[in-house]
Amino acid sequence: MKSCSVSLSKAACILNRENITINLDIGNSASLGFTLLLSRVFMRIFDVHIKDRILGNDSVVQGKGAENFDRFFDKLREFDYSSGLIIKGSILLDMHGGAN
Repeated sequence: MKSCSVSLSKAACILNRENITINLDIGNSASLGFTLLLSRVFMRIFDVHIKDRILGNDSVVQGKGAENFDRFFDKLREFDYSSGLIIKGSILLDMHGGAN
């Protein structure tokens, strides 16, 4: 196993290991302001958790939060992504437009 040097960030070092994969949660990323994180970590993404959140706040109905879904899915196509998509849905969110 490769040793992580002090000069590399710990996350970058961990991502260089072949047995490490990423479940990219685009809602959490968008709520923190990282809407195009995909291009930085694509090689390690195993599946994508699709949900929407307001910047710095709770989950909302898809399309009502900070994620730009058109741009995100364009990036998935650009990278020829073919792994899993996990869609978060909630009856309460759909009915009331609030967080679950």
